[in-house]
Amino acid sequence: EIGVGTEFAKNFWVPDTFFSNEKLSSIPKHTTDSEMFLKVQSSGTIILSRRMTVTASCEMTLHHFPLDCQVCSLEIASLGHFVKDIELGWLAGNDSVIMLSPDMPNYLFTVGSVRLREKKVKLLSGIYKTLLVDIAVKRKWGYFVKSFYVPVGVSVILSWMAFLIPPHHVTARVILGLGMLCSVVLLEIQAAGMTASVAYLTAGDLCGQLCDQRREEKWET
Repeated sequence: EIGVGTEFAKNFWVPDTFFSNEKLSSIPKHTTDSEMFLKVQSSGTIILSRRMTVTASCEMTLHHFPLDCQVCSLEIASLGHFVKDIELGWLAGNDSVIMLSPDMPNYLFTVGSVRLREKKVKLLSGIYKTLLVDIAVKRKWGYFVKSFYVPVGVSVILSWMAFLIPPHHVTARVILGLGMLCSVVLLEIQAAGMTASVAYLTAGDLCGQLCDQRREEKWET
């Protein structure tokens, strides 16, 4: 095995692989030996490693938000070569990808597992092979509990305290009830701004509406 300088990379054919679900990618302009290396083995195998930063899209189902679990995939494919021209595959099976820091304390998700798989995509131009990295993540719900669920629960309890006020103090009872109603509505708006706009109700929306319903039922009683 011989390690050569990165300037020799232009002398070899490099596969036209790309990330099909990428939104933004960047490669350092001035590559160093720590960011890119090239090795030639005695068997004729050429290993090219290059540092790259990729921001990819991930389709999420938010019915259980903020108590949801998601699977985000990173898709790697060839731009212009069919299956008969180039064969993409994982070199070491499921051990081909290693998470250096799976625990991200300042992030809203916890990485559960990483799974590698392959699939073939049939298009009008031909059949392409795609490599996928499936990353299972779970949302950390502690932040949402302290910023939404606890305040909503406290607002409902405080609205029930209006019944402890004597009936002849109508103004005080109305102010307390309306104040708690406004606070719950504002918390629902805040929770809706924590995630993407979707056309269906999430678990956070149902919790807020249930608290509103309980408060109204109590007032009717």
